[in-house]
Amino acid sequence: MRFTSIAMAALLLQLFIFSGCKKNTQPQPQTPIDISTIKISDFRFSEVNYSSIDIDHPTVVNGIETEPGRITIKIPRGTTGLQLTPLATNFQKQGFSIAPQLGVKTDFLFKELLYSITSSSDPQKKINYRVTVQEEPVAGTLAITNFRFLKSMNAQLSEDISAVQIIHESSSIGKIHVIVPAGTHFGALTPVIDHNGEQLRYTQNAFEVPANSATIYPHTGLSIDFTYPKGFYIAVKRGEEVKTYSVIVDVEKPIVFVNDHVIISGLRSGITQTVKVSELYNRGNRPISITQIAHSDHIPYGSDLRTFAAVPSMGLLPGEKTDVTTTITEGFFFSGTYEVKASMRPSFFQEPEMQSFLQPSFFNLKVQLQ
Repeated sequence: MRFTSIAMAALLLQLFIFSGCKKNTQPQPQTPIDISTIKISDFRFSEVNYSSIDIDHPTVVNGIETEPGRITIKIPRGTTGLQLTPLATNFQKQGFSIAPQLGVKTDFLFKELLYSITSSSDPQKKINYRVTVQEEPVAGTLAITNFRFLKSMNAQLSEDISAVQIIHESSSIGKIHVIVPAGTHFGALTPVIDHNGEQLRYTQNAFEVPANSATIYPHTGLSIDFTYPKGFYIAVKRGEEVKTYSVIVDVEKPIVFVNDHVIISGLRSGITQTVKVSELYNRGNRPISITQIAHSDHIPYGSDLRTFAAVPSMGLLPGEKTDVTTTITEGFFFSGTYEVKASMRPSFFQEPEMQSFLQPSFFNLKVQLQ
């Protein structure tokens, strides 16, 4: 009996030691991901050092990005074709990834590229930066060096706005592209124009040579009507040297649907029919074309419901509308419900260099067939 008691005591002691050493296997609560702390503060290339960099961080509200950030980089002119290799930025956060991949040669010519930072544990948690690279003129070369709409001089703007792109052409007219918020009144905007010349002349007459204009643009700024079809042409002069630019001001998402979530019911299956489902209009400031209509999120999977929009050959003018249609083809659609999400990408007529700065608009369609 005494041996049994000793053995029992030893067993209980072992169990006590084992239970005391047992690790807590309960999962630890994860720290919430705060994407407002995820920021890029530098963006470099292996081929060239930038002259300047301007970074606006994304706007995050309640843990959700409401407006992507923007990075504008200026490099010395002469970097062939703007084929550049982005290096690792300051961003070293564990548990996040950047796409497109860094360290890969990328074409930045006349393009705005979207870089996304995404949480590895929650792909819904991500922020975006729109990155553009501009070539500066060779030091001493006559040029417009900056073009801005300052909030202090334009009451309708909530922040300062700089040109997204300045194209310096040596043998033809240069171009200055500016993106403003939707709803901006194009008829009264006051730009500040930086240059390294002796004087700046301008005209809004497309048939007048800007350098011959008698009107000097003041360094204090002047309210200009940019409403299409009016143009704004500026010539910077230094002695006998002249460099001329055309200025284009518009919004980044000119396509707007009268109704972007549409349900069509009461249609019969078994016949081919084309149906108007909505309208879209151009809320921008230049004639637009639609370069691509992409479709996704088909329900049922594998179905082929599509949308169409016809645009005049010379472009859809500001304020003009056109129909959005769909075609139900006999033998391909039977009784049931079909859904699709359409993405329509715009371009500016005669302004191909602005293509990458424009954003698509989305349209959701549900069709119920009897």
